[in-house]
Amino acid sequence: MSGTKIRFKSVSPELTPKYIKNLCISYEEYIRDIKIPQLIVISSFIFDFLCVHPFLDGNGRVSRLLTHLLLIQNDFKALNYVSLDKIIKRHSESYYRALHESSQGWHEQKHDMSYWHIFFLSIIREAYTELFKKIENSDIRSSKTEIVKSVISTKKTEFTLAEIQRELPSVSNVMIRKVLTQLKKDYKVVSYGKGRGARWKVIL
Repeated sequence: MSGTKIRFKSVSPELTPKYIKNLCISYEEYIRDIKIPQLIVISSFIFDFLCVHPFLDGNGRVSRLLTHLLLIQNDFKALNYVSLDKIIKRHSESYYRALHESSQGWHEQKHDMSYWHIFFLSIIREAYTELFKKIENSDIRSSKTEIVKSVISTKKTEFTLAEIQRELPSVSNVMIRKVLTQLKKDYKVVSYGKGRGARWKVIL
């Protein structure tokens, strides 16, 4: 199988709008289901988008833009600091192989998503690994402080320390709390409550 050619029958032009509409409706339903990991929902959405193949050209580029958008919308904002596009291109053969394997039987809803999910999650893991290496190869203390500040600055609604920790697992709770305390002194954030249950909000 060539890395740039996949023999797959996409959705017919007349049915494409219906498929895309149903895909978006399903995404909105499942992304709110706390029983299903967000990364699996996003991975499934991107895969189905590629299978629908709504455009004559550029579906891959659009899918990568959608991947970045959905990850950021679901608070994986640390990925703003690495290029998922470059990582995917580095593994183009694995990308096309996973897409090919998981798309078999897609039209009959008999396909196996495991190949694609494994590939997608491996790309996310590599992105975080790349980010952590960048942090370690620079002035660690100042870089981590700036990254924490950057992630906090993107928050449009209230958040907790635990939420920041999930986005930045390489940064200690002590460091995150120290940054939050300093931002509070600088009147850039406010807090509600005390301890780990405290909620924070960026002052606009």
